[in-house]
Amino acid sequence: MFFGHIAAGFKADASGADPQKVDRRTTTHEETARTDTGERVTLRRTVIEEIEIAPDDPNRPTDEDHDR
Repeated sequence: MFFGHIAAGFKADASGADPQKVDRRTTTHEETARTDTGERVTLRRTVIEEIEIAPDDPNRPTDEDHDR
């Protein structure tokens, strides 16, 4: 669990500006089956898709900067 906090720190925006969340979709798929020994197991897969628009940043590279 400790590693997750470190990873979140790397992903966090250091400017403190919160991006505007535009869309969020959560999809969960669940399958239940029996093992060879008769135990019941459940596989649950959850996908969270988010689209975020960051606030305008004058220092952010533009498409023109990327093409150089």
